Amino acid sequence: MTADRRQTVAGAHSRIAAGALVPVDNPLVGVECEWLTYDGDPGRRFGRLTDFASFKTALSASADDLHGSLTFEAGGQVEISSKPHRTLTSLIDDMARDDAVLGLATADIGVTLRGRGLASAAVGLANDADRYRAAAAFFAAPGVCSNRDAAPTMMCTSASVQINVDLPTSHTDDAWILAQRLAPILGAVGANSPGTVFGRSYLSSRLATWELSDRTRTDAVPETDEVGAAAAAWADYALDARVMLFKDGATFAPTTGETTMRQWLAGHAPWREATAGDVDYHMTTLFPPLRPRGFVELRTVDAQPNAGDWIVPVAVAFALIVDAGSTRAALSATDGLQLSLSDAARLALHDDDLAQAAQRCFEIALETPTLNDRRAHDAVAEHYDRFVRRRLTPADETLAT
Repeated sequence: MTADRRQTVAGAHSRIAAGALVPVDNPLVGVECEWLTYDGDPGRRFGRLTDFASFKTALSASADDLHGSLTFEAGGQVEISSKPHRTLTSLIDDMARDDAVLGLATADIGVTLRGRGLASAAVGLANDADRYRAAAAFFAAPGVCSNRDAAPTMMCTSASVQINVDLPTSHTDDAWILAQRLAPILGAVGANSPGTVFGRSYLSSRLATWELSDRTRTDAVPETDEVGAAAAAWADYALDARVMLFKDGATFAPTTGETTMRQWLAGHAPWREATAGDVDYHMTTLFPPLRPRGFVELRTVDAQPNAGDWIVPVAVAFALIVDAGSTRAALSATDGLQLSLSDAARLALHDDDLAQAAQRCFEIALETPTLNDRRAHDAVAEHYDRFVRRRLTPADETLAT
């Protein structure tokens, strides 16, 4: 379907569901790593457009040397998105080279990268791209967010590790069920943004902030136990989410948050008719903790303290989802446990059920044949001993220093 062709509700629902979860025989794995950026002094984040413009120009010159892709987020955060890989070994090799390139490039221009889920001080938009200005205007509209400060914080001061992994054809439904459980488990394990959010203390203040944003696009997709139902649930979720912005000539225009995509497709929006391209762009503005994109995208892990720390959550997720025996063992180990994202944000591994689930998942992953890269195995084993076995997280370590 061409992007400018008018789209109906039924057509959009069918197309979204068809592309939601596509099992494959040989699953691939990838990662997206975000970093907070500081201009020389780690006490100050990018907040002035002149700073960001110079930073982006200088850093973009290194983009051709990267294996993955480089993007700049709303508050000046940088992100490297890997290509999909068949093995953890090739993924780790590529990301190590990209980390080295990014580290040298930022050092040359006096910029410090920091791995943390949420910055300690708020800033406004640094990246003045029109889509970010439109998004900021949307989030500021009355009634969109349960707290109007949450969305600017989320856009401009948060950073995460996003895990991308295919579902295998051999045990698709079991792998999907486990992926839903891993979202809070790995969110707890990776908690790295201790702080207070509107009067309450959290170990992952980033996750807590997401929950206070526009919940039509940040809530979890309803849980299901098979991929067919999951695809339909994802299509309903997408159509019932508010339209954030739309293309208006050469720029993006914000909405006031009063119209869902379903209503726009049905002709009940105060602007032009919706096209297939509008639906496609709308899908990129949805941020549930677990996002179906053909593959599964886990979005619950805070940015980790050091360059290679992303390996741990990615390796655990890949090992447990891809290997059928490990998937079933992890499902058995987590049956009956209450695994809540809210508890992951507030208590992390101080929650009894999350701690038990994390310990068993790490133990199973360490015995999984898929975890055959020595660097990945050693990283998972070290993290287990240093944190998970002791029911601690990087956030706890930060609070103790």
